[in-house]
Amino acid sequence: MEKCNSQFSMFGHKCERVKGHEGCCATREALGIHGSGAVTSMTPQMASLISWAPWASAAQPQPAPQRNLDQPAVTDLVLTDFRARDAFGAKKYGTRLQPHNGRDALQDAYQEALDLCCYLRQAIYERDGK
Repeated sequence: MEKCNSQFSMFGHKCERVKGHEGCCATREALGIHGSGAVTSMTPQMASLISWAPWASAAQPQPAPQRNLDQPAVTDLVLTDFRARDAFGAKKYGTRLQPHNGRDALQDAYQEALDLCCYLRQAIYERDGK
């Protein structure tokens, strides 16, 4: 049997996954996930990840939104941003974004989503200091 040598530095160990096996055995073990996929225990590594996770506070129920008559609707703000972004793209590239333009839209969107994740994490760190 061949073994995967991928490094999962988050847990500080080598993956011992058998080639072709679904999932990473070492990572699943570190997360306390066994056979059926059920979490049966929590390792110290997982506990430390959860303790700083920015989404940990998401479990707290949020209050219902309040109506603010002196504030614009967010959808209106987004539509304004869409129009401005469309005009910017048309000026920069000489055309608006259209299908079948020779680019891989999924790759472009994925790269943009990765950038978004970085900006969000930066904002969380700057707001919360961790």
